[in-house]
This record gives sequence, structure tokens and C-alpha cells, in this order.
Amino acid sequence: MTKEYNGRPLGLLVVPSEEGPFIVALIDVYLFLEPLLREIRSGKTGYAWLIDDRGRFLYHPMDSFVGRNAFSIREKVAPGLPYESINRIQRAMIRGERGTGRYWSAWHRDWVGPVEKLIAYTPVKPESPEGISWSLAVVVPIWEVEGTVRSVGKKLFAVYGFVFLILVGGGIFITYRERKWTDNLERLVEERTRELRRSEDRYRSLVESAEDFIFTITPDGLIGSINSFTARFLGISPLSAVNRPVEEIFSPEAASKLKEMVARVLTHRRSCRKEIEAPLKPGAALMFLSVTVCPFGFENPEGEAALCIVRDLTEHRKLERQLINAEKLASLGTLAAGVAHEINNPLGVILGFCDLLKEKFPPDSEEYEDLLTIEKQGSLCKRVVENLLSFARKNGSENGKADVNACISELLRLVGHFLEQGHIEVVTELQENLPCVAADPGELQQVFLNLITNARAAMKQGGTLSIRTFRDGAEGPVVVEVADTGEGIPEEYLDRIFEPFFTTKPEGEGTGLGLFVTYGIVTRYGGTITCESSAKGSEGRGGGTLFRIKLPAVPEEDS
Repeated sequence: MTKEYNGRPLGLLVVPSEEGPFIVALIDVYLFLEPLLREIRSGKTGYAWLIDDRGRFLYHPMDSFVGRNAFSIREKVAPGLPYESINRIQRAMIRGERGTGRYWSAWHRDWVGPVEKLIAYTPVKPESPEGISWSLAVVVPIWEVEGTVRSVGKKLFAVYGFVFLILVGGGIFITYRERKWTDNLERLVEERTRELRRSEDRYRSLVESAEDFIFTITPDGLIGSINSFTARFLGISPLSAVNRPVEEIFSPEAASKLKEMVARVLTHRRSCRKEIEAPLKPGAALMFLSVTVCPFGFENPEGEAALCIVRDLTEHRKLERQLINAEKLASLGTLAAGVAHEINNPLGVILGFCDLLKEKFPPDSEEYEDLLTIEKQGSLCKRVVENLLSFARKNGSENGKADVNACISELLRLVGHFLEQGHIEVVTELQENLPCVAADPGELQQVFLNLITNARAAMKQGGTLSIRTFRDGAEGPVVVEVADTGEGIPEEYLDRIFEPFFTTKPEGEGTGLGLFVTYGIVTRYGGTITCESSAKGSEGRGGGTLFRIKLPAVPEEDS
């Protein structure tokens, strides 16, 4: 308890004695606290002062302030300054609050004049049956803080001068037997807070830098948050997506499946993972997506949501398909080498005897027509066998060199009449001084012939065949593009066009081995072949196919 004597606060100190009776003393609170508080400073010139729950100064560096009302003594000593801020802070201190602030004072130690100060305050509760509550404040002039900040800012320019100046605030619980101060607890809380903030910053940085689609969905089907990668992909800003329905952000197919997974997670509060096939953005191409949905924020019932992490597996699936296709081609190549030889000999015998029998019948007889049918179908089988053998064996030299432009020019001279008959206009754009490529010229011409033949078949009513060659960069591969304005290839068939015996042509017009052999030749020489195509619409508009071949260039010193 605290009393007053001649305006000075007095405290009743009760100390239990080991021999039985209590020791009771009436002490001057200021004289008791002065040795403990006078050394408390913030910076070089800061100091501490203490008030009780009635707003009286129990300790202050100015003796004349001790025992006086903290709300009136300043106005009395130095009238005219704005004391609203310090009075508001002192009321918070009396209420037992903890915090920081700034206010104006008329002096600071040896300096006399208006000075703005920073203050940190905390409640102090000494052991007392009456529940006494004091409040300890530590103050420092702003000019001293600003000077320190400027000094530290110059040394820590790499962290953009963002320096926290920690105002040392400590609470002291005073008892005679043990001094239980709260500063250790406060420092621990501050350290944990800084660690939490650093952890939050690291998490935010991780989420923002991830190349995955990361967002949250509320139980109402609204977007709670969205990372920058997702926003850039959708062409919107992260803030504009918040509180918008999922259907407005994502495609209807993706939104339906996401909401279904979110509902399951929010019901069972258990994570789930699923692979879906749907366009993520409205109007975009089909994507293979790995979707992981997990509960988020269940400790706060008003803020619960589902965290969604979506990864694009489209390229991964394409690579898987290419690998499967390559394995199939390797197996079929081994099989074709054996089967083709076994079939080729009987076919030769059949066609030979067919020629002999044709000589025995007049051309206008029914028997002669039947023999022509046998010869036509036998020749078709022979072409299939020859294509299989061409793929299975490595006829060309893998160390050969070929001039791409020369191969194309020579081939166009040979098939020029063939294209003119189909009313095909040929447009060439051949870059000069192209380096040679590591391929056999004969096999390379076979590749181009297969593509040109397919292009003519796709342009039944005529059209334009464009052939372009160029080098992809100064040190890149040689690129050959063969494009037509034909019917195009439906999207569902694009992944299968390089498979053996797959064809979109009518029965009897194609073997399904042209692109299969082409793929085998190009990949054998370390190249790649890709296809872009769009089928014509119902009105006959649009359509066309482009094949792009990339082959490694032979170094100039080896050309």
C-alpha cells in the first residue's frame, strides 16, 4: 500500500521474520526505487519514470515531480505545450496497458526547450493484498533515436535501411524477497514475434516464388487469396480475384472439380489429391493438372478455407507419351526387321506370277481385271514391307552430311509435276548458307517426300505448300518447316500420328507408316519433329498443318 507524507509517497513494507513476528516498516517509495531506476536508460540520455494507478509520480529524475499528479505537473511547470499525447498515454498506463508512443516535453535532462520524445511503457504489479498496479515508462528524445537510425541505416544499406529501433522497456516486479522482473518474458515474446514474422515472410516468399497455382477457396466457393503466378497465368491481379466466385476465375470444368474437392475436404477435414484433365483458364487448351487440397485455418471457424495447390503436368504427360511411343517404335523396329524379310519373298513370287498370268489374257477380259486387282493389292503390301524395312535398318551413314536446301530443291524438281496435277502452289523460303546437317541425303529426302505426299493428300481441292528453312540462332539446329492449307488433323489424333499403321486416310489410300518412318529417321540422327494442326470448320474455313523438323548442324570445320 502507498500513503503520502508531505507530498511524498510512502509505502508500508511487511517482511516475515524467521523468529515469528513480522517486520513492518514505512518507507519513502522514491528513495527505495531511486537506486533501482536511475540506471535504466534507453540510448545515451533516455531515462525511466514510474506512476501509480492514481496517476502520481512515484519516481522521476526531477525530484519536484515525485508525488505530483502526472496530468497537471507538466502544464504547471511548462505551460503552452501540447500535452494531449502524453495524457492519453498516461491514461492507458493507469489502465494497466502496455505499448509505445510519442509526446512533447519541455525539457530533457540538461536540455531546456520543447523536445519530442518516444515512450515505451508496461504495467508493474508488486505483491500487495490491495492489488496495487504501477506503470513503468522509459523515454528517449526522438532526435537521439533518429541519429541512431541514420547511423545504423548507413551501415545496413543492403537491407534498405529498414532498422528496428527497439525501445527497451522492462517491467520490474519488486518484492523484498525476490525481484521478479518481466523484462525477460517481454524479450522472449519479442523474439518469438520476430521469429513468427520472419517465418511468415519466408512462407509468403516461398508461395509467391513457386511456379505452382496456389490459392484458397472459402466454404461459399469464393476465392480467399491467390499467388502471383496464378494471377499472371489468368491475366488478373491478385487483389481483383479475392471474394470472386470460383466460376468467374477458372474454367467451368476446373471450377466444378475444384469445388467438389473443396467440399469433401471441408467436410472431412482431411487433405486429398487428384489428377484432373481440364482447361484451367476459360477458353484455354486442355491441361493435365495435379490438384492437392488441404484444410486451412480451422482454428478460426470464421476464417476456415481450403488451400489448393495445382501443378501443371501437361508437359510431363507429353514426355511420358513420347517415351512410350519411342519404346513402341524400338520394339516394332526389331519386329519389323524379321517379319518384313519373311513377307517380302512370297510377295515377290506373287507379283512375278501375276505378270506372267497377265500375258495369257487379253487386257479387256475379266481375268485380266482380276489380275490387276491382285497386282495392285500386292504392290500395296510390298510398299508396307519396304517401309518397315526402311525403318528397321539403318541404310544411311549416321556420320553422313546433307545439304538441306539441295535435298529440298532436287526433290521438288522430281515431284513438281505430281504437285501441279493436284493444283498445289509451292512457296519456298530457303535461307542461304545453311550449314550441313548430320544425316544421310537419301533418307532426308525420304522424310521430305513423306511430308509432301501427306500435304498433297490433305489438299484434295488444291492449296499452297510452303517449305521454309532457317537456323535457330547462331549455334542452334537447322529447322525445316513444311506447311499446307489442307484439311488439318483433328486435335484428338495429334498424339497418335507418329504411331505405326495409324492413318486418317480412307482405307486403301495409306499404310500408316509414312510418318512412322519419318519419325524414326529424324530421331535416329538426333533431331526432333513436331506437328501443329487445326482442322477445318464446318464451313470449310481455317485448317492446315505444319511439321517442324530440327536437325543438329555439322560444325563449320567439319562441313
